[in-house]
Amino acid sequence: MADILQSYGTDITENLVTNQNKIAVKVTNNVEFNGVAEIIVTCDWNDRGTLIPVINSVHPTLTGYWLTAINAEELPGSICKATLTYTAQYQTLPATTYVEQTSTQQVDIRLHPNFSDWVSYWDATNEEFPQGTIISGQNFGGVKDFIVGSTTITMTEYFESMPASNHGHIGKLQCPNEAYGTAANWLIVGSTRQQQGYFWIRETVFEFSAIGWNTQIYSTVSG
Repeated sequence: MADILQSYGTDITENLVTNQNKIAVKVTNNVEFNGVAEIIVTCDWNDRGTLIPVINSVHPTLTGYWLTAINAEELPGSICKATLTYTAQYQTLPATTYVEQTSTQQVDIRLHPNFSDWVSYWDATNEEFPQGTIISGQNFGGVKDFIVGSTTITMTEYFESMPASNHGHIGKLQCPNEAYGTAANWLIVGSTRQQQGYFWIRETVFEFSAIGWNTQIYSTVSG
């Protein structure tokens, strides 16, 4: 990287680079704008693998900037011109975040926690309460389902290296955070992981059940 920081001018020509024995040189000044910095370097095309930094290298002078993109092209005379794009990153990993989203859905009335009190009125043939059914002064006629809330929480975690995948935990029980109750109420329904700059992001989606998931069907994540 020390050679890249030497500056011999701003013109990219075969003669310029040849005169410097085709050592990688900086040919433009750093350009920093809204968290992005660029350096253009040249070197012998055959030396690009050793003289050009690799993705996720740190910027030579700007603290917290990491190499996120390399655009290399071959110029006449087997010269490599590479544009190195550095992006500002966090100095420390962000804290884990939780995003809660709630919607509604219709479910079978037989799943209602009070259905056992009403079952004697239930028409199993037509799978509904018959017209004219009055229970505790309320009209149940024709009722076959009811509205419940559906809540998911997306937990976003940050890591300095690639974290373990959660694909093996899909369909298992785990509480996203002790503030949200117990594992029996939360089923893992989705997960993604991706690299962003020098750190990794893993998102895990949990679905809530107020009455609790069937622990005979769904096992709990161990560890």
